[in-house]
Amino acid sequence: MKLICTHCFIEKDSSLFSKDKYKKTGHRSRCKECNKIDHLKRYTNDPEGQKERSKNYRQRIKETNPEKLFIHNRKTKLK
Repeated sequence: MKLICTHCFIEKDSSLFSKDKYKKTGHRSRCKECNKIDHLKRYTNDPEGQKERSKNYRQRIKETNPEKLFIHNRKTKLK
């Protein structure tokens, strides 16, 4: 199946898009490459801000849903 990226407007194979069960097509609207470029741009512009947001997110999950954090850490260690 072919999809069009909403960022670069290039038609690409669906394997080049991340999965998203909430979307009608089952994939995100932006390709993996465009997502990677945007992530790197955000990180290079404000690396400390990105680290702080990640730290705050992990702390919030630890407080509100420790089981989710435990499962995530377990999966990571098993890899």
